[in-house]
Amino acid sequence: YNEYKSYLSVYGGAGIVLDFDKTASNYTEQQVISMHGKDHIFLTGPPGIGKTTLVRKVCEDLSRGSGVFGFYTEEIRIPGKGRIGFEVVDVCSQKRGTLSRVVAPGGTLKGPRVSKFTVDLEKFEGTGLAALQPSSDKSNVCVIDEIGKMELFSSKFKRRVMEIYEEGMITMLCTIPTKGNSFTNFFENQPNVEVIAVSKENRDSLVSYIVDEILKRTKVEKNE
Repeated sequence: YNEYKSYLSVYGGAGIVLDFDKTASNYTEQQVISMHGKDHIFLTGPPGIGKTTLVRKVCEDLSRGSGVFGFYTEEIRIPGKGRIGFEVVDVCSQKRGTLSRVVAPGGTLKGPRVSKFTVDLEKFEGTGLAALQPSSDKSNVCVIDEIGKMELFSSKFKRRVMEIYEEGMITMLCTIPTKGNSFTNFFENQPNVEVIAVSKENRDSLVSYIVDEILKRTKVEKNE
């Protein structure tokens, strides 16, 4: 939290700017909630619980090209070798870009390591950051799957996520790991962010709930 105290947040697009250094003395948490409600949805849960599948189903239920933009993350698998990396997929264009890969001994890819995977910052930023640019003036729902350890090695990515949040005109649907960090903790502590723990028991029913909540906040159309 302290790492981001200098940022300004615009809640709910209502034009009320809250400075973190001054807010505590001027507003109570309940006052902020009553003014703006929950503007964003952040999904958390352990790896493999179905967060990405849930996000993809939500995107499928919303009309493509009617306001949704962003990216989701998929595994890269090779028969006989299993999972060899991850890639991000642009929600609108379906363009793919490498996020990370297993690098064989002597490989040329250099970058931060997460477990056995090397993060390809150049390719991730090339596809991921482009996906986080609204495609039109109708774009008002941003999907980010996920704000995870690999993605957070990119300072440009972190800056873009904060910009989207600060603008206050876009509903964010994001996934975050169960074990947070200073960046994701910032969002979890905001009164206009609804944090939902995804489980095997609720992941199917959450699709319609999230779609309905997004429709309440935006003018995005639903696929029939």
